[in-house]
Amino acid sequence: GTVYIGVADAGRIIGISEDEALSEEEKIAAVAATCITPRLLPSVKLVRIEGKAILVIEVSAGYQRPYAVSTGRN
Repeated sequence: GTVYIGVADAGRIIGISEDEALSEEEKIAAVAATCITPRLLPSVKLVRIEGKAILVIEVSAGYQRPYAVSTGRN
C-alpha cells in the first residue's frame, strides 16, 4: 500500500516542511526496524507536487506473512 504525508483526506496537496519530512522518515525507519516482525523495509521518498513537499511511503506485499506489530508495551 501507499501512504502520503502532506496530502489532506480529500486529496488536496498541503505539503510538509523538509524538516518534518526528515523527522517522519527517521520515525518510519525506526518503527519498521524495531516494531515489525518479520522485518519490513518500506520505500520512503520525498517528492514535490505543485511546488510542495510530500512524503510517499510504499510498502509492498511481503512474502513472509503474517506480519506483526509490537508496541513495546507489556
